[in-house]
Amino acid sequence: MALLVSAIAPAAGAQARSTVNLPPMPPGAWHATINVRIQGQAHTLVYDRGRVTAVGTSSYTVREADGTSVTIEVGPSTVITIDGQPGTLAQMKLLEQATDVSIDGGSAARVVVRIPPALAALWARQAARQARLARKGGSQ
Repeated sequence: MALLVSAIAPAAGAQARSTVNLPPMPPGAWHATINVRIQGQAHTLVYDRGRVTAVGTSSYTVREADGTSVTIEVGPSTVITIDGQPGTLAQMKLLEQATDVSIDGGSAARVVVRIPPALAALWARQAARQARLARKGGSQ
C-alpha cells in the first residue's frame, strides 16, 4: 500500500526533474507516493527503497522490506550517489541499499546508494584474502 501525502515543495530550478529540493522519503517507508507542487505545477513523486538484487544496463531491481521486487529505470539525467560520492549504474552492486525517487512516472531522477557496514566489511575481508592468495601464488 502506498502512502499518499499532499505537500508543497519549493521551486527546485527550471525543470521538475531537478532533485535539489524534493521532499525526503518518509522514515521507515520502503515505498511512498507523494503529490507535490513544484513551480506551481502538480507532480507525483514515487519513492522506493530496498536491497539491490540485480543491475542491468539501464535499470536495477530492489527487494523492498515487504518482499516486493521493483525494477527501477535509470536514464541519462538520473543522479546517482554511492555512499555520498557521485556514482554510476555500473558501480552499483548486489546487496547495497538503494533509495530512489521518480517524477511523474519517468525514470529515476535520483538514486542514493548506501553500502551497509557489514557488507563493506565482508568486501574488505574478501579483497584482503584475494591479495594474500595473489602474493602467495606470485612468490612460488
